[in-house]
Amino acid sequence: MGKIIKTNFSISSVVFGVIIFSLFTGFISDLPATDKTRIRWIEVDQINKIIEEQKPIIVDLRTPLEFQNGHISGAINVPIEVLRSNRSALDIYKDNPILLYCRTINKADLAIWFLENRGFKSIYALKGGYEAYRLRSR
Repeated sequence: MGKIIKTNFSISSVVFGVIIFSLFTGFISDLPATDKTRIRWIEVDQINKIIEEQKPIIVDLRTPLEFQNGHISGAINVPIEVLRSNRSALDIYKDNPILLYCRTINKADLAIWFLENRGFKSIYALKGGYEAYRLRSR
């Protein structure tokens, strides 16, 4: 017959531990909003139309040096590191469409996750990032 192993903790202490862990990691505050976020990946050849029609807040997720060396006109620079450490950095734009881009697409993917979980409703992301934009604009 199998052994019965007695433990010194209860289910309630496990639940309490999970709640404390969630509070410290920010998981609870980052749960998705009840309304569905609309995320659209756009091609470089669509960017002018989106900017003209939707008037999004254009967010460059690259470093300040990369931004200084060239960026999409009208963009604001909010490096992904800033967004990672201060997820509310773009909350003032929550009711506006947001157009994200980075160098390629990796940082934009992460930023989408952050913004979606903060309740942003309309997010555009540039396929290929600034590199695709720069090559297309030559």
